[in-house]
Amino acid sequence: MLKNRQNKKGKQAGFTLIELMVASSIFIIVMVISIASVLSIVDVNRKAQSINSVMTNISFALESMIRDIREGSNYCATGTYGCPPTVNSQSISFRNSLDQTVTYSYLNGSIMKSVNGGPASSITAPEVQITNMSFSIKGNGQPDSQQPTVFLVLQGKTGASLKTQSTFQVETLITQRLLDS
Repeated sequence: MLKNRQNKKGKQAGFTLIELMVASSIFIIVMVISIASVLSIVDVNRKAQSINSVMTNISFALESMIRDIREGSNYCATGTYGCPPTVNSQSISFRNSLDQTVTYSYLNGSIMKSVNGGPASSITAPEVQITNMSFSIKGNGQPDSQQPTVFLVLQGKTGASLKTQSTFQVETLITQRLLDS
């Protein structure tokens, strides 16, 4: 035989409707806060991946460009003494270690590389948007006691949306390896 459990006053034991509504409300509030936190973490993760992608691509492009410039000679950037004017004012040309004329330039948000006047190809990924690239050359053109140096400033941004967009600026000084003669 089964008998209903009853408390001291003779009522059935259990939860009231108000108790269930209060418990459900507290559970819903905790879940909304938890979901907001998870979504925030997902956004931070997307931004971190975007920054990582940019840094990897920019690092590869810069290392390639720096190696070529460091091992080159006869640097020529638009606006420097003895250099012919070019269409793009944010470029540098030089002779590399294989005696080829290499030109790095900024065009339509990308870093472009051209060898011996051939077609230029982008060395940066499409998700990387370069906003400014400039070169400054010192100690080039005449024999002296200073090695030619190239100062490079690179600015840009990455990310498809404003939420995940990051900006960056890189400045580096490159010294020619060959002795200045």
